[in-house]
Parts: sequence; structure tokens; C-alpha cells
Amino acid sequence: MKKNLSDISHQDILAAIDASGHKILDRLQINLTEVRSEMHTGLVEVRNEMKTSLTEVRDEMHTSFTEVRDEMKTSIDKSKQDILAVVATKQDLSSAIDASKQEILEVMSIYATNTDAEIDSLKSDVGSLKSDVSTLKADVSHIKGVINTQMPTKNYIDAKLFKLSGEICGHLRKEDDKVDAITDILTKKKVLTKPEAKKITQMGPSFMKV
Repeated sequence: MKKNLSDISHQDILAAIDASGHKILDRLQINLTEVRSEMHTGLVEVRNEMKTSLTEVRDEMHTSFTEVRDEMKTSIDKSKQDILAVVATKQDLSSAIDASKQEILEVMSIYATNTDAEIDSLKSDVGSLKSDVSTLKADVSHIKGVINTQMPTKNYIDAKLFKLSGEICGHLRKEDDKVDAITDILTKKKVLTKPEAKKITQMGPSFMKV
């Protein structure tokens, strides 16, 4: 049965408010419990997800770290081998350089010895050559003196040749006269015919023919 507003007392109002407050509190309590339960469930799920993610991240980090460590170890081992190879090569080069130095010193020593001997021999040859040149100069001077004092001049040779040429021409004329006389005698004795005699008399010395 509904009451009129005039019949509702202050206590009734307080009681109604108190009842409403209890209902609201009960509802809030239920909602808070549900919210807390949902939050707890959500936190558990988040924690599990984070745990899973952290585990995966840790596993990935461990794998990556292991790979990096293995790569670094391999690289370090290779670097050690390279360094050892370089050291060995350096030692080989040092040995080769020492051997080359020794060979160079030996070659220089042999060359110096041979060079000294060759220089001494060359000095001796130069001395002999100087002596030969001096002798040659003396011989040339002697030959020049002989040429200047004993060799005939060009004018003398020309005069002698001219005189010799005259004597040869005289002898040839005499021989021609003899040939003409013999040809004439043989023609008169009928040994030669006149054409043969003429042909013989027309012949002259071969070196005088043009």
C-alpha cells in the first residue's frame, strides 16, 4: 500500500536512503569483486604473456649470444692463425734477407778480388800500350825522315817518266823500221803479197792504238 507524502516521516526517508545505500554498496561490492577478478585474470594473462615473451627473448638472446660468441671465437682463432702465418712469413723473409745479404757480400768480395786483378792487368796492358805507342811514334818519325830525305819528288818522277816514255817511243820506232825492212825484203822475195805487206806495215803497238 502506497503512502502519501504527508504520511512519510523523516525516519522513513532515512531508512529508504539507508536501504538504497546498502543496495548500491552491495552492487558496488559485486562489481568490484568482478572487476578485481577480471583484473586478476588479466594480470595473470599479462604476466604469463610477459613471462612467455621474456622466455622467448631470453632464448633468442641466448641463441644470439651463443652465435656471436661462436663467431667471435672462430674469428679470433682465424686471426691467431693469420698472425702465426704472418710471423712465420716474417721469419722466412728475415732468413731469406740474411741469406741474400750473405750472397751479396760473397759476390762483392769475389767481384772486388777479380776487379783488383783485372785492374792490375789493365794497368800492365796500358803500360805496354804506352810503350808500343812510343815505339810507333819513333818509327813514324823515322819513316817521315826517310821519306823526306830519300823518296823522290813528283817533279822528279814526272821527269823520269817523260824520259822513259821518249826512250820507249824511240825503241818502238826502231822496231817499226825493222818490221818495215823485213816486210819489204819478204815482199821482194815473193814470200808476202803486197796486201799482206801493207797490212803488216799498218799495224802499230797495241798500247798505242786508239
